Amino acid sequence: MTFFKWLQNQSERDDMIGDLARDVRLDKTFPKSSSLEKIRNHLESSGACEGAVSALEMAYTEWHPSYLPKSTLHFW
Repeated sequence: MTFFKWLQNQSERDDMIGDLARDVRLDKTFPKSSSLEKIRNHLESSGACEGAVSALEMAYTEWHPSYLPKSTLHFW
């Protein structure tokens, strides 16, 4: 299942991912088959708030558990 289809199925959730899913349903230009980087760039260029970008990272991690957001990488 693609990330876009998975995200569409999350629209009933009462959390940030559900908010993102509902916003994506209204976004006719959302990149349906793109990489996370392209989706993030789309959100940022569309003026999405920081919370929406965070929700995207959370959703992507939930959809693809082996993904580790850049913000969680630590080099000691």
